Amino acid sequence: AFTEHWRGITGYYLEATDESTPALRTDIPWRLRQLLDILVYEERQRPAGEPGPCLEFLLQHKLLETLATLGKAEVSGEPGKSLGKGRTRGLSQPLYVDPPNNLNFGAFLLGTGVGEA
Repeated sequence: AFTEHWRGITGYYLEATDESTPALRTDIPWRLRQLLDILVYEERQRPAGEPGPCLEFLLQHKLLETLATLGKAEVSGEPGKSLGKGRTRGLSQPLYVDPPNNLNFGAFLLGTGVGEA
């Protein structure tokens, strides 16, 4: 289920034809919430300090970096930065992002972003 939700998110950027529809008006927020719920469930089912397969997938495939790339391209509004028909550009280029020290991923997915958990 985890990889299916991830493929649903990336599929939007690879296949979407209506560039005027922002990601927030798609199923992407729901899919992000599903990813978070799966990670939380997985963490609660495993011994402390032992990563599960979904967390390993997230880290190995740099999902957070990819999300940052896609989100930045969508909101930048800069020519050449929009993913439009070239949306695959954002998925094919690696991006190394140092998130802020106080970034709370769960809060970010729920729309509160940086700050307390």
